[in-house]
Amino acid sequence: MTALTPNAPSSKKPLLTLSGLAGLSPEAYRDLSPQQWPVLDKNVPVERLYSNGRFSTPDGKANIVPTPYLPPASKTCEDFPLLLNTGRLRDQWHTMTRSGLSPRLSEHSPEPTVAVNPSDASTFNLKEGQLAKVASVQGSVVARLQLNNNVQSGTVFMPIHWSETFSSMGKTCKLIAPAIDPISGQPEFKITPVNIHPMNVASEAMLAVNTAYEDSAIRSDILARLLLCGWTKRHIEGGKLFHLQSPVPKADFVSALTTSLSAKYQQSLQSSINGCTRVVFFSQGELAAAIAVSEGVGQVEGADISSLFSKDDLDVAAFSSGNGSEAGRIVCACKQVGVRTLTKFMEKNPGATLSAMSSETQAGTGCGSCLPELRMLNANA
Repeated sequence: MTALTPNAPSSKKPLLTLSGLAGLSPEAYRDLSPQQWPVLDKNVPVERLYSNGRFSTPDGKANIVPTPYLPPASKTCEDFPLLLNTGRLRDQWHTMTRSGLSPRLSEHSPEPTVAVNPSDASTFNLKEGQLAKVASVQGSVVARLQLNNNVQSGTVFMPIHWSETFSSMGKTCKLIAPAIDPISGQPEFKITPVNIHPMNVASEAMLAVNTAYEDSAIRSDILARLLLCGWTKRHIEGGKLFHLQSPVPKADFVSALTTSLSAKYQQSLQSSINGCTRVVFFSQGELAAAIAVSEGVGQVEGADISSLFSKDDLDVAAFSSGNGSEAGRIVCACKQVGVRTLTKFMEKNPGATLSAMSSETQAGTGCGSCLPELRMLNANA
C-alpha cells in the first residue's frame, strides 16, 4: 500500500505513501536518512500529518466506516484440524531486515517456533523442544515446538519474522491462503487451517563462524551437501551462528561438518562432553569456526558458543570443555539474564515470588517486556 501510484501527481497520491522511495538502490537504502511520512519525493520535507488537528475528510473528522461481517474463507477439516494464528514477537520487527542484525535482539527467540496448547500437543504426539512440520493446503514449514497454555486449544501460533534470509524452514507466509478482505486487501493471517506432525531429526548442531570467514565457510552448496532437515542463522558478536538439523546420525553429521570445515581451516581441540561433540577451527592462528553437535533435538544451546568471537582464548577452552555460558538462553535482554540463571534461583528458592526473583536476578527490571515469560517460568517452577 505504501508504494501505490508512484507515478501519480502528488495531489493524487494517498497519504499512506512512501512512493518517493520506490526507486532506491540497495546502497541508497543503506545510507538513507530518517524520513517523515508521507514521502512523496526523497529528502523533500512535508508538513507533519494531522498537525492541524484535522483528518483528510470533508469535515475534518475521523470517519468510522462499518463493514459487513464475512465468514472466513478457510475452515478446518479432518486433514487440517487446527487454526494457525500468526503475529509478532517482542524483540523483532517485520522480516528482521534491521532488527535481525542485532545480536542482543536475536538471543531471546533465535529460531522459528510454533506454540501449541499442551492438550493439542498430547493429541498429536508432540513434545516440547522438538521440531515439528506445520502444513496447510498452500505449503509447509518447520519450527521448534513450544508448549503454551496461553494458546487456545484448537489453534497454534507462529511468528511472522523469519524469511529465507535467516532460515530455510520458517517462512510462515508459505502457509497463508491467498484469500483477502475485499475492502482492506488484508490476507487471512489469523485463520489458516493446518496440521502438525513431529519431524524425524537424528542430530543437531550449532555452527559459529567468524565474520571474516563466513562467505568461504558457509555457502548454499555446502549446506545442501550436509543433508539438512533445515537451518536457521542469526547474528552474534563477531560472526554468525547457524543452527542445523539433520536426519543422519550424529557421527555422520560430525564427519560431514568437520570434513567441510577442515578443507578450509586447521582443526583443533575436539572433545566430547555429555554426548555433545565440540570442535574448534583456526585459520592462521585466528579462531575461524566452532561446532557443537548432539544426538536428537533440543540438546545443543547457542549460549556457550555465541560469545566465542567476542572474548579471549580462555572462552575457547571453556567451550571445548563444556564449561561455557552459565546464563543459558537469554530471557531478559535488557539485563542479559538467562534461563539457567533463573532456574537456579527457583531451585534454591522454592515458592519465591516473581518480585523476589526479579530483585535477585534483575530480570524484568528494565523495559519489562520479559515479564510475561518470567511469570510463566515462576508459575511452572
